[in-house]
Amino acid sequence: MQRVWSSARILSFAALSVVGVIGLAGCGTVNTLIAEPKSAIYPTYKEFAPEAEKLAPTPFIPEDSTNIRIKSHPSTPGTLITFHTDSPLPEGVCKPGERPESPGLNDTWWPTEVPKEVQICGDWSIFSAFGNYYGETLVSPK
Repeated sequence: MQRVWSSARILSFAALSVVGVIGLAGCGTVNTLIAEPKSAIYPTYKEFAPEAEKLAPTPFIPEDSTNIRIKSHPSTPGTLITFHTDSPLPEGVCKPGERPESPGLNDTWWPTEVPKEVQICGDWSIFSAFGNYYGETLVSPK
């Protein structure tokens, strides 16, 4: 005996399928929305050095740097960094330039005003304020 599906059954099946697909797609969206930002503080350059390999290259950070802070977020490309040093940035590593696009990250330690003119150090844009250096890049940690 041949089974005939009613249009109501077909419509119900289609509606449930759509809801299921949206629900599964929504899991990734929800995970992205609730993902926690990643922050780290390193008291000295020596403690920071092993972690530096996970970032866009940071040859601009002098070895006497202290209070190195990093911030990134899994759903936002980019990284913020700050550090304190009494040394100037190494010569030949950075050049003056205009601040490129910002990664859109923020933190309590990040200045509210960021200059347009910065030092371009590879993938990073660096500036000094409040006795510290601050940097941002669109490159996310590995």
